[in-house]
Amino acid sequence: MVTMTKGKFDSLNRLSNDKGVIAALAIDQRGSLKKNDSSCKRNRR
Repeated sequence: MVTMTKGKFDSLNRLSNDKGVIAALAIDQRGSLKKNDSSCKRNRR
């Protein structure tokens, strides 16, 4: 059994649909950030 505060429970309920499902999207952009970072370093020289 998991215990949590009423505030956390209420917040999770606001994020979920009527079936209790939370929809979320996570996009991995680490490759883009590395590519962009290396081009910035080249431009500073």
